[in-house]
Amino acid sequence: MAIGTELDSLRNTLTSAKTAYTKQIGSTQVISVKQTKIDLTNKPKETPPSIPIVTYSVCFDVSKVNIVDYQGKSIVPPDRKPRAVETVAVANYQYPKATGWRVAYTQPTGKTC
Repeated sequence: MAIGTELDSLRNTLTSAKTAYTKQIGSTQVISVKQTKIDLTNKPKETPPSIPIVTYSVCFDVSKVNIVDYQGKSIVPPDRKPRAVETVAVANYQYPKATGWRVAYTQPTGKTC
């Protein structure tokens, strides 16, 4: 699950794909997940608020993923790298409730793995 701007981004991506009649074939495979930062500061009433957040470096493989247009033609650039790394941060606005963790943002790093 996602929250905030990440949720908006996912919704916009889905809307754009539907409008352009594109679809994904195949699945992204997670290769590794490495925790890079933990900040459990929980001061939601401060300005700006401090919310518990855990950050990860995630390596994923898209070599078996294709994006096709409405005619079934691939629109994946030929120079797409098969693997990439993204920073993924999860936040918990209900901390210490363990079920409150949501993806707050993802950010491409430009790195491969």
